[in-house]
Amino acid sequence: MTRSNSQPFYPIGIGGLGGSGTRCIADIVSELGFYMGGDLNESRDNLWYSFLFKRPDLLSGTADQVEALADIFVSAMSGPGNYDQNTLTLIQSIASEESSEFDADWKSQRAESLCDALFLEDNDKAWAWKEPNTHVFVDQMASCIHDLRYVHVIRNGLDMAFSPNKNQLRYWSGPLFRMYDFNAKNPSIALRYWRLVNERVARIKEQGVLPVLEVGFETLCARPVEQILSIAEFCNRPVSRSEAIRIAGQVVRPPSTIGRHRDKDLSVFDPVDIDYVNETEKRLGISAAIPRPSPKKSPARAARAPKENFLFLTYDSCRYDVLCDARTPVLDSYCEIERAQTPACFTYAAHHAFFVGIIPCAVDNIPYYNRFAKQLLALMDVGEANVIKDARYGVHSEVNLIAGIRDAGYQTVGAGAMNWFKQASLTLGFDKFKFTGRDANGQIDYLLQEIRTSDPFFGFINFGETHAPYVYTGKKAACPITVRARNIEWPPVETGPVGRDCVAYGHQVEAAEFLDGQIGRLFANLPQNTTVVLCADHGECFGEDGYWGHGVNHPKVWEVPLAIFRLDRREVGVE
Repeated sequence: MTRSNSQPFYPIGIGGLGGSGTRCIADIVSELGFYMGGDLNESRDNLWYSFLFKRPDLLSGTADQVEALADIFVSAMSGPGNYDQNTLTLIQSIASEESSEFDADWKSQRAESLCDALFLEDNDKAWAWKEPNTHVFVDQMASCIHDLRYVHVIRNGLDMAFSPNKNQLRYWSGPLFRMYDFNAKNPSIALRYWRLVNERVARIKEQGVLPVLEVGFETLCARPVEQILSIAEFCNRPVSRSEAIRIAGQVVRPPSTIGRHRDKDLSVFDPVDIDYVNETEKRLGISAAIPRPSPKKSPARAARAPKENFLFLTYDSCRYDVLCDARTPVLDSYCEIERAQTPACFTYAAHHAFFVGIIPCAVDNIPYYNRFAKQLLALMDVGEANVIKDARYGVHSEVNLIAGIRDAGYQTVGAGAMNWFKQASLTLGFDKFKFTGRDANGQIDYLLQEIRTSDPFFGFINFGETHAPYVYTGKKAACPITVRARNIEWPPVETGPVGRDCVAYGHQVEAAEFLDGQIGRLFANLPQNTTVVLCADHGECFGEDGYWGHGVNHPKVWEVPLAIFRLDRREVGVE
């Protein structure tokens, strides 16, 4: 019986070769509001589907058999349907089948979960499922599930050929493509299977059996926002660009296995299969076409210098003259600070600018300190092309600099003190991020705990001790006055002691000195090939011209300290 869906949505099936790719799509579809099923594993595979359909003998069965299973599956996903004792008997018979893939306990648990789902109330949510093997029966499922749509995930074929996971190859290559008596560890066989699967799905799409969206996983990782918008449109759940950016930051995590084929011998592959890889790469925009290998073994890659690490520290609200007056022996041992202009007057806006590569700009024409002389970190393809083109290190991303650095293979770990860092939009691109409040020691502990110093990293801390009321561990006396822009009397009129003569100035100096006493431990436990950027996000007014605090346009808010140095004390930018 064909089950019609009366809900105003399209059921979505997700499948393909490569677990990390299908899992990422499942996370995106879940973020779009789809129910993914009531029995999932850690990879978000729908185990009801696995139980019912991951059975090679079913390929030689009848259309009625597939339809009966599809009816059970739809009932479990969307609510009670036409089930009876025969339905329950069928489920129990599947549970009792011998299987080389699933043990008896696993099948018993699935049968129990599936039967329970059949008795639940109707599910009024849009629903979808992810199971990599979905492509095997997707053409038959299309005739059983009204309005079904299918998202097919395609990873680079050569990467998949060298994947240790050959489960699909062992399970379906014979029943689907009559591939028998082969060595499953042979990468050329794996690539052949990859081609045949994707050709089969392409034919299903061309024949109009059901709507199919092919998603290149590498393209998704490189241009997540564009791809998420496309997926949302296909699922009839369009979202705004800002929402797509949020989803990208939450779920898109390029695996380290991307590009694993590049140091392998490609001469073992059939040129026909290589050509199909090239064609697919071009069609889906995954990457430039992979050249046809020569008969000789590909030469090993030339050795590469270790990647440079980056540590970005912001002293929230710290004035330039405050850091000059503070006793900072640790910082002084590395470099002198420069006077710079911040791109924004409050935390949220300033860090958004920092996270696209626009850090405070020094007044003097010093490379890296002044980005117009030479920029240190740049988000390519946006902004001022003539400025970023010669940057020390440039990345590509539709999200921000942090996401681009992450996608380039870096760990990205951060900690933020100010409550702006509760906003997901400010932590996009970080693999790991913790909002800590004012806790310099805790923030340093977090970075040292989460960063693997054997691998390249981008670390970030926003320290809050230099933000009013200048509280830090061991502080003996509270600042006696409130330094907040909301206390400005408009129009502003300067009265009383201001600037260095203001009592609050000394409290910020003490907070800066406290931080200098903490950062030495951080520096000592990080690799010496780490480039550090230390600055304030904005300055602070201490009564000058009647202005207090920040978030206002005043020279003392725009003026900030900036220091850029390497932990090995070598010149930044020199190999």
